[in-house]
Amino acid sequence: MKSFIREVSQSRREALAEAIGTFILVFAGTGAVMVNDISGGAVTHVGISFVFGGVVAALIYSIGHLSGAHFNPAVTLAFWTSGFFPKRRVLIYIMAQLLGAICASSLLLTSLGRVANMGATIPLNGNWWQSLVLETVLTFILMFVILGSGLDRRAHINFAGLALPLCGLPKASLLRWG
Repeated sequence: MKSFIREVSQSRREALAEAIGTFILVFAGTGAVMVNDISGGAVTHVGISFVFGGVVAALIYSIGHLSGAHFNPAVTLAFWTSGFFPKRRVLIYIMAQLLGAICASSLLLTSLGRVANMGATIPLNGNWWQSLVLETVLTFILMFVILGSGLDRRAHINFAGLALPLCGLPKASLLRWG
């Protein structure tokens, strides 16, 4: 327990960056879904995807140098299992990400109310298997691009902030929110 507390203390800057980054991503992305519902579709699914992508790009370039710009427990776990991230920081990052997401969702709930299922991805026509397969494939694509553009030193590292958000654009046509 002492070593965990010491690790938290030593990683506080990175954890704060992850919490803030996740907060911004969830607040902007989920907020776009909720505003789209409130406005009768003015933002559109493509617009929502561009909000998510633009925010991810901005966060990668603005605070990626502080924490690695994970903003998602799946990314943290993938970095760890690939040997690019130390095991001792996995729980710290995931806790920071959860805190950021909960704070953003709480603020949206307080501000906008229970709108569009709080931005949750809803299966098309109630088809949960289809959603599982699509989310699995889309997560694979995301992780493939992250590992290839962001971590492989042979790749042009300066373009990772552009490649990652662009790989999320197909989600707009495959899934629905709210």
